[in-house]
Amino acid sequence: MVTAARAAVLIAAISFAVLTAAGVYTLVKLSRLISQASRVVADWRARSDLLVGRADAAVERAHEQLARTDQITASMDEVTANIAELTADVSMLTRAVHTLFGGPLHGLAGFAFGLRRAVALARAGRSARVRDSAAHPVAPDARPPNAALPGPALASGASKPLRSAVAGPTRRGDRGGRSPGRGRPAR
Repeated sequence: MVTAARAAVLIAAISFAVLTAAGVYTLVKLSRLISQASRVVADWRARSDLLVGRADAAVERAHEQLARTDQITASMDEVTANIAELTADVSMLTRAVHTLFGGPLHGLAGFAFGLRRAVALARAGRSARVRDSAAHPVAPDARPPNAALPGPALASGASKPLRSAVAGPTRRGDRGGRSPGRGRPAR
């Protein structure tokens, strides 16, 4: 017969065996979970090493590109400086050529114009005298020659000065390009 003490021991032993079996089952499951987690972590570590390697390579390529960009920028700054220097040199050369040849060429052009005008006036006066010498002598033009007329207008015998479209009409008080210090004193 089973006494109360023996029943308590039997219940305790069965409970211990059930709890031990549940603990062993839990430990086996936990060990599987830990092994799977360690595999996942190892796999993740391998992938992250690969990913970090790729990121390092991308950073290195970006660094190389930035270095090339710095070189290109430096060369562009150098090119810009060289172009600015070339522009200054061309400007200086242009001013020098203008100064060197501008004055003498303007003087030569004025002389050539005056000579051409004098020859045209002399020819016009001589031919008019020859044509009209039998009938009556021709009086020369009483007005002074206008230097603003171009060459073809002289040959046609036009006596009125032509207005330049560029210069525009003269304004009241305009001295015809003369400054107060030249020729006439200022009023």
